[in-house]
Amino acid sequence: MYGFHAARPGSTLAAAACGLVAALAVTSGGPARAASRAAGSRDGGACQGTAQLAISTRHPVQLRAVSFKAGSSHVVGGSVVFYDFSYGDGTDDATAQPTAVHAYQRTGTFLVRLNIVTSCNTVISSPAYHVIVRDGLAPTVAVTYPKPNQTVHFGTLGLQLRGTASDPSGVGHVDIAIQILSV
Repeated sequence: MYGFHAARPGSTLAAAACGLVAALAVTSGGPARAASRAAGSRDGGACQGTAQLAISTRHPVQLRAVSFKAGSSHVVGGSVVFYDFSYGDGTDDATAQPTAVHAYQRTGTFLVRLNIVTSCNTVISSPAYHVIVRDGLAPTVAVTYPKPNQTVHFGTLGLQLRGTASDPSGVGHVDIAIQILSV
């Protein structure tokens, strides 16, 4: 995991990925810059560019895959060393590929960001986006009456069912629809 977002000015972060080992110094007025240069990079931090993050959906369902793409990002005066996709749930993916896939384990609102580490030892960050993850876990329903294969009759109150329902996400009310196959 790469912690480019939450460091105090004057602190140093270490990062290692894709053959790059760099110590990043965080300054109060600008982006994190590398204190040591990676092999083959140019001095001076001359890289500029734009980090653009495309998300397949901003309202995904819990436990379902979401695609993240940095394809329209660009670096001028250098090249991309790696992309750091920060999903806002405590999980980051650092990869040389401009795409990533992530499935959120819990519901909630998460702040997503793309950081691009360049060959000039600069970090280019995208704007942050909110992703609102919706409940994706189905409730569990158990019918205790009537028993399976038991014949039931409509009474004056109609058909009565008894049972339980629970939801791992804490939903307090579950509606059930029943199809009557024969009368």
